[in-house]
This record gives sequence, C-alpha cells and structure tokens, in this order.
Amino acid sequence: VDTYKKVLDSYISRLYDNFDTSGLSKSLGEKFISKLNYDGILNSFHRIIQFCRAKDGLIKVIIEDELEYAYLVPEHRAFGKLFQATKQQAMTYKVEKVLINNEDFTSDFHVEPKENVNRGQLRYYVESINSISMGDEFPVNVFYKGSYECPPLDFFQSYGLSYPCKNFEVEMFLRDGLADEYSILISTNAMFSKAYS
Repeated sequence: VDTYKKVLDSYISRLYDNFDTSGLSKSLGEKFISKLNYDGILNSFHRIIQFCRAKDGLIKVIIEDELEYAYLVPEHRAFGKLFQATKQQAMTYKVEKVLINNEDFTSDFHVEPKENVNRGQLRYYVESINSISMGDEFPVNVFYKGSYECPPLDFFQSYGLSYPCKNFEVEMFLRDGLADEYSILISTNAMFSKAYS
C-alpha cells in the first residue's frame, strides 16, 4: 500500500499545487489494493433491458446479459442467478436462455422464487437451484436471458459487479409505445465510490 500511496501522492501533487494529498492518496491506495484481491476479472458485461406491454396493464421486462470472464478462481467457475424482486416479479420470472461458450444449458438451469421476510419492498428473490460449470478455459462467455412481469412503476433494478470489469454497458428500450408514456432514470457509481448500488 505504501508504494501505491507514494505513486498516487506524487501524481496528485503534480496536478494540484498547495494541496495536501496524503489522506487522499492513502485512501485511494488502500482501495486500489483491495480491488486487486478479487477472485475474478470480467472483460465485459453488457446488459440489454427491454420493456414490452403485457396483459392487464403490466409490462414484460426482458433482460439479456452477455458476460466475458477473463479469469475466475476455481471455486467460482460456475454460473448461478440471484435476483431481488417483488412477489409478482418473482412468481412470473422465467429463464429463457442460458449459453456458456455458445453451448445451450437452458434445460439444465432452474430457478425458484423465495421469500425473505427481513427485507422491505423487494422481499422476494429468484435463486438458481443449481449452478452450471464454466470449465477451466478462458475467456468464458455467458449469455443469459430472463423475463418477468410487473406494473410499470414497480420496475427497479440494481446491479453490483462481483469482479472488476473492463467494459460495462447497459442499454434499455421501451417498446410497444411505452416511450410515449414513461421515461427511464439511470444512475451509476464508480469503483471507488462508498455508495452501494
């Protein structure tokens, strides 16, 4: 940590004259070291979320995730799912496609809704019953597609990356005329942020 502190201190002091950088560089150095101790690295994470009209005033939310893992320690080389939800979202959740390195595991991947009474609004979750092995060859490419239904104003999603990621991208599309009725609010946070998302 001291080496990183000195390097950051030197760099920051060149940018900002008359600024005591010792606290900032120490904090950044410690956070940088903690980020290097993760059990995996993602080359990319690309999420596409589509909103379509469903029956009875509900919307269907379709989520497609494309992940490319550069590395995972052996004990984390399996794909699973955990999704926080309202009761309706959990009960209507469907796995539509699971591909690992273009091999189809959809029929082998099952999820079940569960309730956690100690949570607030999102007191339900969907969890995979089983995980699918990703093998030992890298990079590993995972494609996952799932969907659920809910009232439009119940949609909320938060995602925290489990591993450092080189390229993170999220796209959202309002289909079936929904863009005329609704707008999407998005926020992100940085690796060194103390905020939880």
